[in-house]
Amino acid sequence: MTKRPLFSIVLPTRDRPELVSKVLKSLELQTFLDFEVIISDNGCNAFCEHEISPFLKDDRFKYKRPPYPMNMCDNWEFAIGSAQGKYITVFCDKFILRSDALSLMAGEISNSSPDVLTWQYEVFDVKQSKNEMLYGDFHPLLKPGKAKKYNPALELERRFSFDFPLFCRFNKSIDSYGKIYSGIVRAEVLTQIKDRYGRIFHPMSPDFTSMIAILNESKTCVDLNQTLMLVINMDGFSNGEATRKSIFATRAYLESYGVDADTYWQQLPISGFGVGHNSHIAAEFEFMKSLAVDGPIKNLVLDKGALSFWAREDLKMVCDLDATERSRFEEILRPWLESIDDVRRHELASNKLEQFKPSSCEIYHSGLKKTDDFISGISAEHLAYVHWHDGVALPRKPVTEAPIELFDALNYLTSYNNRSCQLLDIT
Repeated sequence: MTKRPLFSIVLPTRDRPELVSKVLKSLELQTFLDFEVIISDNGCNAFCEHEISPFLKDDRFKYKRPPYPMNMCDNWEFAIGSAQGKYITVFCDKFILRSDALSLMAGEISNSSPDVLTWQYEVFDVKQSKNEMLYGDFHPLLKPGKAKKYNPALELERRFSFDFPLFCRFNKSIDSYGKIYSGIVRAEVLTQIKDRYGRIFHPMSPDFTSMIAILNESKTCVDLNQTLMLVINMDGFSNGEATRKSIFATRAYLESYGVDADTYWQQLPISGFGVGHNSHIAAEFEFMKSLAVDGPIKNLVLDKGALSFWAREDLKMVCDLDATERSRFEEILRPWLESIDDVRRHELASNKLEQFKPSSCEIYHSGLKKTDDFISGISAEHLAYVHWHDGVALPRKPVTEAPIELFDALNYLTSYNNRSCQLLDIT
């Protein structure tokens, strides 16, 4: 019998062969070796098999294609179907993992045996591409901390309350909680989800629908509380960003699932309001609740007044609505906004300001003494020493004068975090 690997890293991708090879390179460099990688190539215009063929010489790297082009949720479901690992994660083709990341995960699994183990990430903004290499500016953002447990029932409650919008700087340190998309999940939990909910990844946002089910079916949840990967940010490479700003992009995404947008929007929690992420994903929260057999989710009620508050903010971000359409959406929100009582309105208004404040895990806002002096070309180890021995926060400028190559930035991140953990006595 073939021994099951500890980790299955599932990589669904479409038409991004130049990025897939970078993800695989970061996995090939892992110091922990007990893993498999499953690449599910859902390409329409550019398959990645030729680009990644050198990696496929390693038996741990497995390549497959769906029988026909699939929407995102179906491809994720197809991709994860052959995973054999004891813990499973789904990767984006922009996730670049630290070389010691799987080793750190394995250590925490040995320590706490979690149902789900999540981690932090930072963004690598690409400034230029040259000879198939990506360059950008980099400076570590997040202070590493000790691994911490979190309560899945309370996390579900937070999500249904909509005290804050789905995405905000203030909550960055907790926004990965329960996610297979920046976390690993015990295979038995995923099997139970498939049995109880029919599948793991329900439309339309597979990272959020699976998150709700994972939180509802898990008992022990742990966040590693440090940055384990860089996420590549490039112009034109984000469906999420496109649908946040464009009603036409939202329609196109829904139609990729064979759904009529106007009909679908009538079924949303705020009927007819088809703008932005908060409204659409709130519908998926309610849908997952309807599928759940039991668990803490069954006692939760979506706060639609709070949802309307953030939906109004979403509406401001959409740039391709004419005046008539915008007025129609504003009118849909009006009765929901009027239903919010004064106490709740004041709380949400306060959170509207709070959402832009730094997360408590940001280095520059973690209580260090700030200085305007900067040490050009400072090494990762030296920067960690200045932060956690001297207690000084240098200006958050790029650590190199010229744009830094992606894997050089990744190595800098790794060295910075490892030295920081020594200084902060994090084991």
